Amino acid sequence: MYETHINLTYFSGNQLWQIEDYIYHRSSFSHPGYHLLKFIGTDPNSIKKPNMKQPSPEDRLENLGHLLSRGQEIFALKQESLKMKKCFLVETTNEGILRGILSLFSLTKTEPSVYRILYCTQRTNWVQ
Repeated sequence: MYETHINLTYFSGNQLWQIEDYIYHRSSFSHPGYHLLKFIGTDPNSIKKPNMKQPSPEDRLENLGHLLSRGQEIFALKQESLKMKKCFLVETTNEGILRGILSLFSLTKTEPSVYRILYCTQRTNWVQ
């Protein structure tokens, strides 16, 4: 499921259910689910509230993956910086990771977003 719904990989189990809770209840801007959606660049208002919550955790996760993918597509269409189809690479020390990431965003004049970063170490395998 994570192969088809990449946005699910950004969150832990509890965070996924917080997002789901926000989508179904839309309680307030202070809800953790609202801020988690903003974290991945998804406009929380662009996600339509589903009719009913699925009974099984697997179905709920699948449904959440679909909702997040649709919200991300809408957000991506609004961004003009996606026209730049380049991949930048930085090799750095552990201490310089944050500086390297922020420098790339500064260089490309784009706002830092989690879905635009691929971070690897010497121990990173192909699944990660």
